[in-house]
Amino acid sequence: MIYEFKLSHQDVFLQKTVLDFDVSMWEILAGLLYGATIVFLKNGQESNIGRILNLCINDKITICHFVPTFLDEFLSFAEIRDAVQSLNDLRYIISSGESLPYKTVERFDQLFSRTNTQLWNLYGTTEATIDVTFFNCTHYYNPQKIVPIGKPIWNTKIYILDENKQLCEQMQPGEIYIAGENVGKGYINNQTLTDKYFCGIYF
Repeated sequence: MIYEFKLSHQDVFLQKTVLDFDVSMWEILAGLLYGATIVFLKNGQESNIGRILNLCINDKITICHFVPTFLDEFLSFAEIRDAVQSLNDLRYIISSGESLPYKTVERFDQLFSRTNTQLWNLYGTTEATIDVTFFNCTHYYNPQKIVPIGKPIWNTKIYILDENKQLCEQMQPGEIYIAGENVGKGYINNQTLTDKYFCGIYF
């Protein structure tokens, strides 16, 4: 993330995710590794859109994460408050945790078309830490209204395999398999889940 988003000590992260959700580690560690400022949302205020918007404006937040459902609400609230132009310090809005709807991407582009803010879609699973693919949705157009999950991040490989765990041909549907440094070793004391989600296939 540091490499892709060119993070620096000048960035200001909003830490608004509860600590037992893996995104909170992204919000805290990505900032700390580069000496960035981290603004903490008060515990219990995670769904207070007005408070989050005010922090983004007043504390000059440069990087903020939203799950797509909440992002849609945030965009609506910012539009109603006519506050989009006041978010001119916001470099990146990161979205992950759910499938990002195309209509949300369209709405973002409509509202932020005159700003330098970018919208990125990240994808990851519980078994990997934390995200494994990324896609820049800024000024993105797709007539089929599909938002891709993008390309694998650094030190990660993505394979699409068929039901026989063989590599799929291009455009052939299949299952996503993840390989790389960020894949866990398994579930502690739960061999059943480990066998189900960690297949040990190597190419």
